[in-house]
Amino acid sequence: MTKQKLISALQSRLSIRGVLIKRGWSNFVSKSYLHDKRMLKIRTLKLSAEQKFDKQLLRQLIVDERELKELREIRNLMYCEY
Repeated sequence: MTKQKLISALQSRLSIRGVLIKRGWSNFVSKSYLHDKRMLKIRTLKLSAEQKFDKQLLRQLIVDERELKELREIRNLMYCEY
């Protein structure tokens, strides 16, 4: 899998999971049974932790891709001058 496809897949997963987290917290607020609230909270916190990790990974992939692009441009400029 190329980095571009990985970045695209992560962005898609982040947006889907973001909706699930918002829905989870809104359901948590509306539930009245304590057991249901605990289960929703646990599930939503797990999703939030995964979301945080994926965001960090996505940021790093984007930074790496930018750095590679800059290095390619520098290399091309160096070879064009000689």
